[in-house]
Amino acid sequence: MRWRTLAEERGTVLLLVLVAMQLLLVMSSALFSIAMVERQISHYQGQDICLHYLAEAGLELGVASLKEDFHRAHPLEGEMAGGFYRVTFETVDPETRRVISTVRLEGHELLLAVLVEANPLYRKAVVSGPFLQLEEVRIYGDLHASGEVLLGGANIIAGGRFSYSGPPPQFEPGSYLKVEGTTYFNSLQIQRALLNDRSIPLAAPDFEKYAAMASCTLPGPLTLAQPPSFPEARESFLVNGDLVIAPDPAGAFDFSGLLAVRGDLTVYAREGEVKLEGFLAVEGDVLIIGDLNRSRSDALLAIVAGENIFVEEIERPLLGGGELLLFAGEALVLDWRGTEPLELRGAVIGRQLLLSNCRIAFSSAPARRFEGLLPGAGAVITHWYQQYER
Repeated sequence: MRWRTLAEERGTVLLLVLVAMQLLLVMSSALFSIAMVERQISHYQGQDICLHYLAEAGLELGVASLKEDFHRAHPLEGEMAGGFYRVTFETVDPETRRVISTVRLEGHELLLAVLVEANPLYRKAVVSGPFLQLEEVRIYGDLHASGEVLLGGANIIAGGRFSYSGPPPQFEPGSYLKVEGTTYFNSLQIQRALLNDRSIPLAAPDFEKYAAMASCTLPGPLTLAQPPSFPEARESFLVNGDLVIAPDPAGAFDFSGLLAVRGDLTVYAREGEVKLEGFLAVEGDVLIIGDLNRSRSDALLAIVAGENIFVEEIERPLLGGGELLLFAGEALVLDWRGTEPLELRGAVIGRQLLLSNCRIAFSSAPARRFEGLLPGAGAVITHWYQQYER
């Protein structure tokens, strides 16, 4: 009897052990299955992330290439992170391109696309921020005002359009604005005929970018009758402080390249001649007294000021001696009192513009030449397309 009881107890223990082993086997199989599923999910998630990474990287390459050449047609393609990408370009209209990035990875394909527009800021003759004052101004090209507009005298926009994103322009007594053959004498006429357009933001100049591009640095404040003579400053230099350019009466300040000023720039060009071509970046104010490039008519110059630009005591009607782009982070004043209108070929951009007795003809040459340097220039993404996966 004792032996039978012992045998029964041993059998029960053995049965329990077998049941426990079976449970462990089932649990281990379940855990293994879960691990495999999680691994598969993780693989697919990682693959999806890689696809998006490759597609967005392709878009970045495409948009960057349009900043260099907005009308690029040839596709970009290559391999990256084990996948293949191809970036193609389509023309929607003259100012809008579609960039399509298609990537393939481990048998899967993803497509992303964006619409890109050329920044309208540098496609117009005159662009103002909060305030614009025109008095006897003729503009050959487009004018956009993002704020208050005050008109005095006869103002004409020929071969272009007028757009505004603020209140309707205000007219002084006896003044008018003629746009594309239609003459407006009061705000109500403009409000009825012309709709508000979207605002064109003015980007802030990145002076540190310009300073980093200079090949050498000079301490300021500094007065120069001639450009620095050492080779490092032949094509670019930075002045750490205010700079005064004042050539001798019989001399000339002749420089072509990048000039950056970490302060204010004053140019005396009434006696000696100041020949400037290239890109001038000034952190503070720019004051030009006299005529730049007095003996030239083919100079190409862009002046970007973080603060104000003032031009005074001009004797020659052609401002800048060729094609000129002026960009003022604050106010820009062209108050010409000569018998003939002051002529500027290029563009005028600023938060506050006060223009008098001027004739401004739009030229895209300065913007094209210095596109990589101008604030906010280049292609702008306006719309992301829905993605497609296969």
